Amino acid sequence: MNIVKNIYKNSVINITLVLLICSFVFFFVDIRPKLISLNDLKEQINYIDIHYNTAMQEEITKRSKNIKNDIQLIQEKIKYIDSYINSLKKHVIQDKNVPLLTQELFKMADSCKIELGMVKPLNSKKIDNYEILPTNIQFTSNYYELINLLLNITASKLLSGIDKLSIKLNDKIYPQLDISLTVNAVFLNNEHE
Repeated sequence: MNIVKNIYKNSVINITLVLLICSFVFFFVDIRPKLISLNDLKEQINYIDIHYNTAMQEEITKRSKNIKNDIQLIQEKIKYIDSYINSLKKHVIQDKNVPLLTQELFKMADSCKIELGMVKPLNSKKIDNYEILPTNIQFTSNYYELINLLLNITASKLLSGIDKLSIKLNDKIYPQLDISLTVNAVFLNNEHE
């Protein structure tokens, strides 16, 4: 019986040793390489994560600087436009008769097939119950169109006449003329009523 116990004991020890050896072999052959691969992957993921975050931070910083520069440029352009508008407002005459006058001048020019280049009301003068509004007009036309416009101006009930007239031959388009003239519009001054 002692021998059977010894054999049994030796078999259990041998089986245990074989299982232990198999476990070590299994661990070193199968599991350990996977753990090493997992650790390497973890390090690679950390490396990629750090570089990705750094790259993203640099990109965000770069874009935010570009956006700040764009905002500054837009603000400078807005300031420039505001100052330009304010300078234009200083030159605009706040006269209620200006729209009526410009409408009349454009209607006359259209009937003569003239495209007005510039219509600039000048400072008005008040004489008794009347307001005289001189207006400078510049355009390019031929002799026939100019004569028709001058006839329309002299026939107008709103315009009292031509104050100045300048005619130059257009250097680029023959036989066109560059014309600048100042007409006077007369309005009844309603402030006295």
